[in-house]
Parts: sequence; C-alpha cells; structure tokens
Amino acid sequence: MPRPEAGNDKGEMMGRLNGKVVLITGAGGGMGRVAAEKFAAEGARVAVVDLAEHPEVVDAITAAGGEAITAAADVRSFEAVQAAVEATTSAFGRLDVLYNNAGVSLGDDDDVTTTPEETWELTM
Repeated sequence: MPRPEAGNDKGEMMGRLNGKVVLITGAGGGMGRVAAEKFAAEGARVAVVDLAEHPEVVDAITAAGGEAITAAADVRSFEAVQAAVEATTSAFGRLDVLYNNAGVSLGDDDDVTTTPEETWELTM
C-alpha cells in the first residue's frame, strides 16, 4: 500500500520518525546525504556529520521543511565524535539514532585476505 507524502497542511514534515533525532556520519554527500534527506523527510531532526561541515545539506533539508544541523568530525577521533554528539544533543535535546555511514573504500586490493591492516583501519 503506498504511503501518503510526508507533510501536513501546515507544510511541516511528518512521518514515521517524527520527533526522533538522528546523527548521520558521512552525510556530506553520496549515500549519507541521501540518508539525511530521507530521515528528515520522515520527520527526523538530523545532524549532518562529515569531515567538514556541510551547510548545503542542511539548507536542502530545511528548504524541504526539515530540521538539521551540521558538524565536522573525523570518526577516527573519539573526541571529534564526542563533540558531534554534544552538538547534536545541545541543538535537539536528545539523540535517538546513530547511522554510521562514514568510511572509505580504497579498492587497492581485490582479495580481503591480503588487505593491509592500515587499509582495514581506515575503511572500517
């Protein structure tokens, strides 16, 4: 059965995630950005986290009626991730969902059994 479009007669975003707060790593582009926009379309308030801040993603979400912030964090740094979580809870008062999308695929080896440990550390 098709779902009705998100939103109500006041132009507010509504959906299955109304009121939830989602922090998405790697949300500056690609699949992470799409995830951020989809979560927002379902009513979630979204923290767009990537290596650099991405106000253009926040602008796209807010232009569609959603709520979002952006924060810069390298997920390899505990302190940077902690700061992104603090920025999220400071802006939205809570954190309900963590969507870990950050990572890289270096593609330098087709055989995972011989992938160097440094590549695994960066990828995972």
